[in-house]
Amino acid sequence: MADNLDLQNNEQDSFLPNQAKTPSWGGVCVKLLQGPLYRSGADDENWNTLCEWFSAINDYFSKIGLVVLQNQSDGYAFLAEADDHRSRAAVSGFEEAPSDDERSTQDDGVKMPRLIKKMPLSVELSMLCVLLREALDRFEASESSKSALVISESEIRELLLPYLKSSSDQTRVLKRLDEYIAQLLRLTFLHEIIDNSSERKFEVRRIIKSRIGPEFLSEFKKRLEAQNASYSSDSGEEKK
Repeated sequence: MADNLDLQNNEQDSFLPNQAKTPSWGGVCVKLLQGPLYRSGADDENWNTLCEWFSAINDYFSKIGLVVLQNQSDGYAFLAEADDHRSRAAVSGFEEAPSDDERSTQDDGVKMPRLIKKMPLSVELSMLCVLLREALDRFEASESSKSALVISESEIRELLLPYLKSSSDQTRVLKRLDEYIAQLLRLTFLHEIIDNSSERKFEVRRIIKSRIGPEFLSEFKKRLEAQNASYSSDSGEEKK
């Protein structure tokens, strides 16, 4: 009876699928699925693994329509849709192309849902992103000896104030400044620096350049100019 039971167990084992071993770079894939990956230093194990196995990792994600975009000089990498030309343009010099809610695979007629959902930004948060991007551009053009742009909460407030025309706008936006900063931290555009300072300080991460590209800057400035012109026109009518 025992022999029959052993034989039955062995037969069941033979039908079990072979369990594939997790590759050495599997942990990096998990990190990328959780959000952007940043290089913390020369001995950063995850970053070095990504660089060493970049082709294999990219091939792994390509099976579900994703691509790893890596900026070696600025030290960050993130996942994007394979046809997300806006992100590729900021990292790899690709031209922008329109996108939709579904994307075609290599097989004609096959559609896949988008895996990475785009988060809409409010006008105020978009403006703050644009101002931080421009501040980063000025910092890089200044050839500062510092490796990163660090900005305080009061400096962020000063960036916003000139674009808030009315006192009610200033009160409303500044009251929500902590909320905007929290969203930028979640997007990893900002990284909070913990020190003994009495005021909060943040590093403006260069990944913001891959999200707020030249096309976005140009389009947003046009909208802002139109909004300002409308505001000036309304103010003029009120004075009359």
